Amino acid sequence: MRIACCSLMFKKLLKISQPGKSKRRFKSRVLLILYLPMLLGLQQTSRGQLVNLMSNDVMKFDIALIFINYVYLAPIGCACSLYFLWPTYGYACLGGFSILIFLAILQSFQSRLFLHIRMKTAGRSDKRIKIIDEMINSMKAIKVIIS
Repeated sequence: MRIACCSLMFKKLLKISQPGKSKRRFKSRVLLILYLPMLLGLQQTSRGQLVNLMSNDVMKFDIALIFINYVYLAPIGCACSLYFLWPTYGYACLGGFSILIFLAILQSFQSRLFLHIRMKTAGRSDKRIKIIDEMINSMKAIKVIIS
């Protein structure tokens, strides 16, 4: 699935980057908006960076599709559990529900913390990919000179 999405995005980028061949469709405009900075700086962007950015974007779509149902299922589940627990436990279920809300807020703060850590990791992986790409290009140049 991920490979198919990456290949479709790459083909669409190639169609958009060629003047006169881009079609006026919504998907083309969205991809153009998303990847316009990369297309303008295509000479400075290495293939490794391009592949890394595309795979990260596709991975975010995969994760979003997994968890999108919980946006509406979690409030419905909380309301149903509160409705069924109220007759039996009364105000005690409100205490448990408040702890649940507190843990959700704590998790949002933790996710922001991990966002900063992931951004640092992404920057380091971009540097690593650039270095590896330069090494491979150097090896190719040496191989051409030797041959």
